[in-house]
Amino acid sequence: MASPEDLRILRELQNKPENKVCVDCPMKNPQWASLSYGTFMCLECSGKHRSLGVHISYVRSVNMDAWKGTELKKMQLGGNAKANNFFKKYGVDKLTPITQKYHTKAAEIYREVMSAAAEGRKYTPPSPAEAA
Repeated sequence: MASPEDLRILRELQNKPENKVCVDCPMKNPQWASLSYGTFMCLECSGKHRSLGVHISYVRSVNMDAWKGTELKKMQLGGNAKANNFFKKYGVDKLTPITQKYHTKAAEIYREVMSAAAEGRKYTPPSPAEAA
């Protein structure tokens, strides 16, 4: 169970307009999160993320799971709009099927972007042209 302080932080993040809709579909009020991408998602999409494996998308319940400081930091650094804008820049649409979307070079690069930011280390992602 998320601590009261963690839950307060997560609720603040969820209340941002960009996070009120699932990162991968039009479903409103997402209650699950991918720590790998710092994004919020609906129950249905969370199941698809879980099937990808934790090395691709590490999924937590906003309400039911306990959260570590580094996990909250990724959520604070991320956001659904940030992730979708990054993917779009690399030619991956929001509605791309999850099994395809998160096996792209763009997803691999974004996971590294988020990890580096949370760990406070420098990382310059390759441009979309370099990643192609």
